[in-house]
Amino acid sequence: MSFPADPVEPPEWAVIRHDDAHTSAFWTVTLACGHVEEVVAPTLGWKPGDGPRLVEAKRVKQMIEEFEQVWVSDPMLQPEHQREHTRRMLAAGWPIPRPERSCHTCPHARAIIAYQRVGWLIPREEAPQPECPPPPARAVLERRLRRAEDEAEWLRAQLAGHDEGQDA
Repeated sequence: MSFPADPVEPPEWAVIRHDDAHTSAFWTVTLACGHVEEVVAPTLGWKPGDGPRLVEAKRVKQMIEEFEQVWVSDPMLQPEHQREHTRRMLAAGWPIPRPERSCHTCPHARAIIAYQRVGWLIPREEAPQPECPPPPARAVLERRLRRAEDEAEWLRAQLAGHDEGQDA
């Protein structure tokens, strides 16, 4: 595909800007998940048999330092899995095209539509139970005894009434 020259604005893009019209080659690749995407070839005449184009070792060291500085200054810039991917690519010499690519379709094709709670991820720590519970206070025991005596008296009265009804 042929592309026109990139605009001069914004100035921050000077490093990646193409001042002149340029042509790029694209390859269609099938990812491990089965989805198909296009990748940019390093040069127009590149073929997969040529292998990836690597960056010079001196430049890779500079890139490592730059990435580490950015990650220290802004820890939320990239999630950890993207940082690990970047570290792997730097360790491999920043190959172009990248031998590892994330699928942009899978998060949409395999979205979670329902969930069900299956239990605690970490078992709850229960408070240690004393071996013997402490005895209740004297006032509590006296109250329970009065209630039990009142109930026994009520039951005796019912029993007496029941016995009188049978004699009649």
